[in-house]
Amino acid sequence: MSESIDSESVDSESGPESLPPCPRCGTPVANVTTVGPTAQYARPCGCRIPVGVFESSD
Repeated sequence: MSESIDSESVDSESGPESLPPCPRCGTPVANVTTVGPTAQYARPCGCRIPVGVFESSD
């Protein structure tokens, strides 16, 4: 069985001070990997996070 994987990266010019914290461990999140409709993982920490936690309401 194969799963679709999408990645959303923060602008490469952003420094660690501008990265949002992981809602589980507080580590700055540089990337969020979505695996399926209900699973997302923060990187570099690897914590599983709620889908949409970093989506803006703009």
